[in-house]
Amino acid sequence: MLLCFVHCTQRGAEPVLAPHEGAAPVVSEAPPPMEAGADRDGDGLDDAQEAALARRFAPSVRFAGVDPQGRGGQHNVAERYFPMSVARFLAQLEAGVYEREGQRWLTEPGSFSDERVVGYPSFLKGDPPRAAPVYVHVYPGEESGTAFCEYWLFYPYDVAEARFLGVDIPYGGHRGDWEHAAFKVQINPPRLLGGYFYGHDKCLVVAAEDLERIEDTHPAVYVSQGKHASYPNAVVIASVGLPQAIVGHLDVANGLGERWDTWRDTALIDLGEREQPRDPVARWLGFQGPWGPDGVWLGSIEIGTSATGPTAKREWRNNGPGTPWREHLASRGGVLVGAGR
Repeated sequence: MLLCFVHCTQRGAEPVLAPHEGAAPVVSEAPPPMEAGADRDGDGLDDAQEAALARRFAPSVRFAGVDPQGRGGQHNVAERYFPMSVARFLAQLEAGVYEREGQRWLTEPGSFSDERVVGYPSFLKGDPPRAAPVYVHVYPGEESGTAFCEYWLFYPYDVAEARFLGVDIPYGGHRGDWEHAAFKVQINPPRLLGGYFYGHDKCLVVAAEDLERIEDTHPAVYVSQGKHASYPNAVVIASVGLPQAIVGHLDVANGLGERWDTWRDTALIDLGEREQPRDPVARWLGFQGPWGPDGVWLGSIEIGTSATGPTAKREWRNNGPGTPWREHLASRGGVLVGAGR
């Protein structure tokens, strides 16, 4: 009872599932062709320029894997829940047909209702590693000749465990998770000016010279196992600002799992702006509610929930200010572990 009062997850009712032999819906999410000089989202950058910047600075995403040296303790496991195509997720939601735990499942169709996305099962694995698209938001910076490139990933499930007063418990797992990293860039000649890494309601700021990068313009983004927070280096770090003896939860972002160079053979979907979305995302970009029915409660007060989408977050078109990465690393007792790659 004490554990439930302090921090418990209350989920919406799980749909009744039954094995289904039919194929899950497959939906193409190819962006519409660009016209020369077109600016469909009306932000002052033409679409071709946005596409070029998005691919030039697209990150190398590194997922967690098992560490043979055992760093991370009980959290030392490989990533199991990967990003997913929103178009494919919505098709499955509308049809009530999903892939879960290696099987196909049939249930009643879900929907965007009561200002939340409801009616889909927990523990959806997402698409196979490197198969999902990356959702990109490129917009002009306040300084002439600069821009910001945001890279968003949709995860159908977020899971983690923590040790609370010596007992391992589920901690904040939920359906529907949007995560991102962003980079300030100079347009001409193109170069990185700084990075912004997000997770756990924090923004970690990294100077250009401290960004780990591939082929000069592609920053590395290390993703924490289960919770999907973004970090600029391979790290094991406390994600909760409380003594480990009270709440022990480590973000393991060691980069030892799948590596996804998103500029290679990946669909980069330009979101556009909330008021003027690009065509393929028009029906969901303006949705401001959580992408799942789950909530985390402290007694009767909801302190966490299924994540909202990109345009509902305060970071949309508002990268920084934040905490310098090295300062945050020291304050949380973080250990840089090296990706072993």
